[in-house]
Amino acid sequence: MGLDATVYYKGEYTDETGLLSTFHLTKNFLGDEENLIQGNSIVKDNPNKKRINFDTLLESTDKYVKKHYKKHKLPEHEAKQIRTEIRRGLIKQTIFNKLVFNQNEANVKWGLIESKDKRLRLAPLFSYDFCSGVELLERPHYRIINGREDIESFMREYGKEAWFREWIKESDIYKKIKDTF
Repeated sequence: MGLDATVYYKGEYTDETGLLSTFHLTKNFLGDEENLIQGNSIVKDNPNKKRINFDTLLESTDKYVKKHYKKHKLPEHEAKQIRTEIRRGLIKQTIFNKLVFNQNEANVKWGLIESKDKRLRLAPLFSYDFCSGVELLERPHYRIINGREDIESFMREYGKEAWFREWIKESDIYKKIKDTF
């Protein structure tokens, strides 16, 4: 689907008593002198709120990036380009979340990476431990558009945008969802 994502490896450790523990490990996706800015630092909202308005998430992120680039005196044309890239990336990540039935789309589960020269980019998908049938007792957070959380609503909303239709057509999922929009 053209999305950057971390790769997790399953590790097992047996302590001296014979107790087996399982861990999931990933290579650090941050380079030297890079920082992760988690989504909950960007979207100022009640962390206990279960329904995350995706329009608000996009608007808050756009304002954050715009302000960040202005504060650090980075080129305006570059800011506009990266704002578009981050917006599109967040939409793509959300569609992915819906496709794999991600049961937790909290703002702490995504972020931006700040390089040492203060430029920003969207972090790869790094938290998808409650997907594909792994259910929580109670869904903590999920993204909505127009009051709905289903993939069809997101597809209809962003299917109006030419870049989105191109992305879907180029992705492997096109054959399965082409009738949605």
